[in-house]
Amino acid sequence: MKHISFALAAVLFAACSPAPAPSLQPPSPAVLTSTQTPAPPATDLPVETAMTGPTPTIALQANYLMAFHACDTGTVNDCHAPQNHRVYLAQSDDGLNWSLVPGMQPYPGSVPDVVRRGNTLYIYSAGQNPLLRFHLDSSQADEPQQIQAKGLPFGLVDPSPIIDDDGRIVLFFLPGQQGADPAGCSAEESSCTRTILSAVEVEGSDGQEFELVDGPRVSFDIDPNSEIKSVSDPDIFFDGQQYVIYISHGPSISVWTSPTMDGEFQPVNSLPQGLLTLGTGGVPAGHFDAASGLYWTYAHIDINGRTVIRLAQHADYSRRLETNDFEIILSGDLLDLGDSVIVASPGFALNQP
Repeated sequence: MKHISFALAAVLFAACSPAPAPSLQPPSPAVLTSTQTPAPPATDLPVETAMTGPTPTIALQANYLMAFHACDTGTVNDCHAPQNHRVYLAQSDDGLNWSLVPGMQPYPGSVPDVVRRGNTLYIYSAGQNPLLRFHLDSSQADEPQQIQAKGLPFGLVDPSPIIDDDGRIVLFFLPGQQGADPAGCSAEESSCTRTILSAVEVEGSDGQEFELVDGPRVSFDIDPNSEIKSVSDPDIFFDGQQYVIYISHGPSISVWTSPTMDGEFQPVNSLPQGLLTLGTGGVPAGHFDAASGLYWTYAHIDINGRTVIRLAQHADYSRRLETNDFEIILSGDLLDLGDSVIVASPGFALNQP
């Protein structure tokens, strides 16, 4: 998570554009670790760094926030490469109609996620800007920070933040694998088990240092006969009664629940294979809207060569979501960025202290 004058510097590595067909292949996950050497910037883009200092023109007033990454296919040769992604922040009063936060400048980063605690925004991402803290009371951003993850020698992948009952940030993520894809089986493995873990913030570290919580939150078996070949991009939220984790499997999403944040989550049995989507959207973000009693499921999908972010609002997990359940809420066109710009990897947060 990097810090820039409300050009929030977040860089998470996630798939830029999953295929619309139900081929459940993984996006390349991004590793966020205190010792990681950031990927070099793409040769067709200028080197950009996080900027710090006061940014009094930032207008952050809406109820909801969404961090996402974008890439201009008209000027960039490879929008699948995370070093070509730029992080943006949008805001909304209803979760459906979004606009870019005025005054924020995009910065290098991929698959960001965001959480607010008090008057500080924390944006976690992969790449050269792992952690950014932006202080809403002073309109200032700290210098970008690396993440210290104790007990994780190969770092953590695709972190999703949430605030626990003690006010601490907890990250849910895939553990990094030395010389291997943490999201799927290696070429030498006919089957494998991939896990989602969690780590809790060390007191006084202000979102920078974390300690591993015992046990897996999710254990997922991948075998040659399964349609699902990858596990990536977890997203954690609370629905008022239980904790919910969305997991991406390429352009598909599975749903897992637990009564406690540090328990072992179980798949939702009412969904076939536990899948909320099958080829209709991946790299998700979730929210439960208590006022309407509806779940808000955000996901990105490739449509006619352009990646967009869509929303489905649904009462429960009694059935799988189909294409007609979704509507496009973020695209290059809708944000006045241009029709050559793809947008992907939503990270949702309440804009509340």
